[in-house]
Amino acid sequence: MKRLCLFFVFLLLLSSLVLAQENIESFNKFSSLDLAFSLTSGMDINQVEAKTSVDFVQADLSFFPKDSHLQSVANFNAVASHDAKVVADDKFTSYKWIKAKAGDSLSFSVDATVSTKNVVSKMRSPIKFPVKVVDSKVLTYTQPSEFIDLNPAIEKKAYDIIGGEDDLYKVMFKLADWTKRNIKYDLNTLTAEAVQKSSWVLDNREGVCDEMTNLFISFTRSVGIPARFVSGMVYTNLDYAWGPHGWAEVYFPEFGWVPFDVTFGQYGWVDASHIKLKDSVDSGSPSAEYSWRASGVDIKLKELAPKVSLIKKGAVFTSPLSLSVEPVSQNVGFGSFVPMLVTVENNENYYVSTSIVVKKAPELTEGNAKEVLLKPNEAKTVGWIVEIDSNLEANYIYTGALEVESSFGDVASSKVMYAKEYPVYKQALAEKVLYNLEKREEKQVLSTIQLSCSTDQELYYSNESAVISCAVKNSGSSTATINVCVRAECQEIALNAAASQDVQFDVQLSSSGRIPITAETGAGVVSSYVTIDLVSLPELYVSEVVPDVVNYKDKVDLSFNVNSDSEIKDVHLAFIFGDLNLDKFQGARLMKIETDGKSLFMQGLKFSASFTDEKGEKHQQNIAVPIKVEDVPWYARFAKWVRNIF
Repeated sequence: MKRLCLFFVFLLLLSSLVLAQENIESFNKFSSLDLAFSLTSGMDINQVEAKTSVDFVQADLSFFPKDSHLQSVANFNAVASHDAKVVADDKFTSYKWIKAKAGDSLSFSVDATVSTKNVVSKMRSPIKFPVKVVDSKVLTYTQPSEFIDLNPAIEKKAYDIIGGEDDLYKVMFKLADWTKRNIKYDLNTLTAEAVQKSSWVLDNREGVCDEMTNLFISFTRSVGIPARFVSGMVYTNLDYAWGPHGWAEVYFPEFGWVPFDVTFGQYGWVDASHIKLKDSVDSGSPSAEYSWRASGVDIKLKELAPKVSLIKKGAVFTSPLSLSVEPVSQNVGFGSFVPMLVTVENNENYYVSTSIVVKKAPELTEGNAKEVLLKPNEAKTVGWIVEIDSNLEANYIYTGALEVESSFGDVASSKVMYAKEYPVYKQALAEKVLYNLEKREEKQVLSTIQLSCSTDQELYYSNESAVISCAVKNSGSSTATINVCVRAECQEIALNAAASQDVQFDVQLSSSGRIPITAETGAGVVSSYVTIDLVSLPELYVSEVVPDVVNYKDKVDLSFNVNSDSEIKDVHLAFIFGDLNLDKFQGARLMKIETDGKSLFMQGLKFSASFTDEKGEKHQQNIAVPIKVEDVPWYARFAKWVRNIF
């Protein structure tokens, strides 16, 4: 039985303007799922000699759902044809036929309801690497096996990837992420007759989910970390249904077995569409084992046919993350290469791993997905380069939507404006920004530099600039040269021991979110953040005027909506026929007026409005309601003309 193990479409499909997830059911955002599982199979007993004898036939099935901390099983039912004896435990469901004979077609099945959970493993403090494991049963999962082989090349590559890291979760993240980024996911190998060994996958840098998972497990075992292969089912985009899949579980001392799905980029957790059916030392471990004692017959085995369907979705998962996205420069010229910075913050006191996927953007210079590991309450910034077309019409200003999403359904958006007259952001500068960002993430946190930043206002209008002020202090014992950066803008300062200095940045705004600020030396880096809250510039407008055409001589019952898209307060509307006062207002307010065509022609329908916005700023507007008046006599037109002159 082949495992389908396909990426979700949003990790594969790119377009020049929109990077989208279309017609895909994503289960990452649900805390649990109730699923119906079934599996059917069997065998045919074919007569090949005149005299036949069948003492017994037995099938021992290991590929079925069991209870764990990530799932619970109910309504379990195992049946078989021809009066077979059925016995089930937590390892096997066994079917034994003692009355079978030549010519019989035997069948067996399992049905169950499985409640799966989207649970992030809550590791709140580092676990030291190398690990110390003494349990002999667990140590079994550090040994080589048929397809998960070990050799000096695998061990060397594992240690090269790990570097000097001594935090076990970070070690596992590095090994998983290297495997995902460097092993080409080759769908053609789905038709291969046999799974390739880990050593072959490392040499050839390609494979499907079993092979990618095998190599990841080989890496972990080669450095003494126990890991096992998990067989199960997962929702895929092959035909928008559940299919067989393989992932890994890694042993964390004093914590237990933790899931890592390299194919889906889920490290330390798996989404609720995963049903675990079996764990084993090797991916080649059979899903069912058969035995019989018979003569004069040929027993032909049938394929295992598992099936999963959705019964019910649970509550929406509460994400542990906050997300924001911002271009380094909002207004750029045609042909620009613009760094797009995504800041993701872990709001919880345990480790969290997530994919960040760019869903919308102009053309990217690389793939649209990256993985991020966050320590408790940590924030990180990752970046992409957005490439702007150089062959656009000169007389237009274009708006490019930027939208990103985390594995847990968090969405952040912004925009970039591009026109011929705007300055061009050079590719070399964009690459330098991302290079510095990546190198900054590798640096140690400085304890000798303190960085505290604030903004000049609590709220801003869209496209305003914010003044960010930062106090930098050197508490070390020697002079330090410090580079303080907000996005791509940096200021270099030299501070003597125990000295401090204030720096300011004028930052253009386009969306709400957190803006990262860093202060770094050659030895390390320290980070701070400011939160930007944007409010819309409020404006009242009129819509749905009925009627919008009246006769000069007619009485008119006029209605229209006064609208505000943002909340305003202390609202005063002054009409000719009276005033209207509101404490606060947002949305649409229906107004009805009794008037006539003559008044509307001579005076129009106009009113003034005063109000206060979310920032406390006062605004004044004069508004006219457009209404056409027909059949106006000549003397009325003359009178209005004279009135307008004088």
